[in-house]
Amino acid sequence: MVKMKFATLARIAPVLALFSCVTPKANIIAPPEPKQEVVAEATVPEIPAAAAPDDGMRLPDMFELPGDGEFRATVPTIPQTAADANAVISRPPTDPPSRPKPKEGE
Repeated sequence: MVKMKFATLARIAPVLALFSCVTPKANIIAPPEPKQEVVAEATVPEIPAAAAPDDGMRLPDMFELPGDGEFRATVPTIPQTAADANAVISRPPTDPPSRPKPKEGE
C-alpha cells in the first residue's frame, strides 16, 4: 500500500507544481474608452535664470568648465634642498641569495 501512495503522489506532484505557478486571470471591470486626439499647444521651453535663488546649497556652476586655479593645489609644497629631502626607496623583502653547492671533490 505504501508503494501505491508514493506512485500516486509522484504522478500528481508535477501537475500540482504547474498549477501552483499559474497566475490568476485578471478581471476586466470596464472596456477601455476610445482615445480622443489631444492637440498639444506649442510651448516655448523656459530659459533657466542666470542666477538661481539662494536655497542654502553651495554648489559650483555646473555649466562652466573648470579654470586653471581649480587644478592647482591651494598650498603648494616647496621642494626641500636639505639632506633630509632625499626620497625613500622601499622594496619588498626578497629571498636570501642561494648558496653555492659544494663540488664533489671538496
